[in-house]
Amino acid sequence: GDVTAWLDEVADINLTMKETSACGLGQAAPLITESLLRYFPEAVRAHIEGSALLETERTDDE
Repeated sequence: GDVTAWLDEVADINLTMKETSACGLGQAAPLITESLLRYFPEAVRAHIEGSALLETERTDDE
């Protein structure tokens, strides 16, 4: 996928939600994607490009 186009669209949606939401929940909803992009940009990019592999490991604590 086109990473730049996806990021631009998400930024536009986030801004629209913040500016038009009537309550705090709607205004806070974009924080999820903003945090993902801030703290895990490589993982987001890999998922958009379709090259991400998910690895999970179960421990005895789970």
